Amino acid sequence: MFVIDESGSMRRNNLYIKVRDDIKDYISKQDRSDIKWGDRLIIVGFGDDVKYHFDEEIKGIRDIERAKGELDRIEFRDKWTHMSKAFDILAKRIDEIHKTYPGPKDIFIYTDGKNEPPPQLGESPLAFKDILNRYWQYKTLEEKDIYICLITFGVEPPKEIIDTLPESSRVKYQKETTKPSPIITPKPLEEQPKKEKEIAPPRPKESVRHVRIPWFVWLLLVAVLAIILSVIPRLLRKEKFSEDSILLQTDENGNEYKQFSLIDYGNYITPKKLGIDELTSQEFVLFVKNGVVYLKAGAGEEIEILGEGNKKLEKDKEIIIYPDTSFRCSGLYFKFVREQNV
Repeated sequence: MFVIDESGSMRRNNLYIKVRDDIKDYISKQDRSDIKWGDRLIIVGFGDDVKYHFDEEIKGIRDIERAKGELDRIEFRDKWTHMSKAFDILAKRIDEIHKTYPGPKDIFIYTDGKNEPPPQLGESPLAFKDILNRYWQYKTLEEKDIYICLITFGVEPPKEIIDTLPESSRVKYQKETTKPSPIITPKPLEEQPKKEKEIAPPRPKESVRHVRIPWFVWLLLVAVLAIILSVIPRLLRKEKFSEDSILLQTDENGNEYKQFSLIDYGNYITPKKLGIDELTSQEFVLFVKNGVVYLKAGAGEEIEILGEGNKKLEKDKEIIIYPDTSFRCSGLYFKFVREQNV
């Protein structure tokens, strides 16, 4: 699991390029990082909010390349550093995946600052220290086999984290320079010193001549145009469910009797699209945002999320729904899974 500070200060001295390159290098070299096919790779960013960029089981090189592509899309332009919300959400996510992945969990956290939530939101939902004391005690790390490496750039690790988790066999603190090697993070072109433009001596006026463009230039222009036309549809395309996203309709005991492959139903899924006649068309909605699946309550009864301490999802409210989550809607039972868990 890689947890990345997306605040704009990470652009200082091109820190964000170093972070991207370090993670890409780590996940690309199986012999050095101990990443094996079948492991789960999670990439999370925190800034003005917390965003999941990648949360999938790695089955081959293609998955690694998609994860590297998601890293390249992170902009690092947020104003705030909502670290407390990141630790709150991560604790709950680890609880969920621990059932499927009981083995070691390596968490790498990259930041150049401290916990600074957006003033309009405040802490999320508890104070940072309370979140750490509740979910991140050393005993919890042992129970869930968690190892943490906190990498800071030019700053000391946040005091709240050090107070709760002093350095140990499961917790390491690594302080990096704010001036990464120029080999890893070259200066942008606009920062390179500009040469003075040489002033040429005046030349006699020449008659205008028509310039003939070589054939290979025309060929190059056609190739560039083809690339542009192939990229535009991708930019305009809305997010879709992944191929392994499955919704099961079950009985109250969790026994499956109907299965829906969500990729077949578009990017905005209602009971009507699924052909579930017992529910109204807008009783609930499933959709994808920032690579994460959301469940939204519609016009009917409250949706009940099943599990520890069942909770209600009120009308027009939405939550992230992770794999292996079950819910009940108007007396019908459903479970969201990934294909490999079916």
